[in-house]
Amino acid sequence: MEARESRAWSKNWSFLTLTPEEILKNEMHDLVDSQRKPIEIPEHLKITEAVPISDYIKIEPSPTPIPLTTSKMIGWRSGLPQYQLDKYNVTRRPQGSLLKRFNWPLEAL
Repeated sequence: MEARESRAWSKNWSFLTLTPEEILKNEMHDLVDSQRKPIEIPEHLKITEAVPISDYIKIEPSPTPIPLTTSKMIGWRSGLPQYQLDKYNVTRRPQGSLLKRFNWPLEAL
């Protein structure tokens, strides 16, 4: 039975061994429309040239000499106001529990 099926396989399924180009080589002229205009991509969908990140991010040179801090080299950039890393310059702390603020019972959670 297996020998018979192996002989019948090439007759029924040999197209699986071909590439798509080999299968469609006789039909390609029917599939391609020679009168079709090329697709024009709208301006807002076109890919722009890659811009180096250095155009967006400017890193100021390190001050010389290095400012003195208690930790010497660790964290020296944030030692002076012009080199602070914290954007808003304020440390925030929790303002308490919502349960206490609204006088809710513990089961409200």
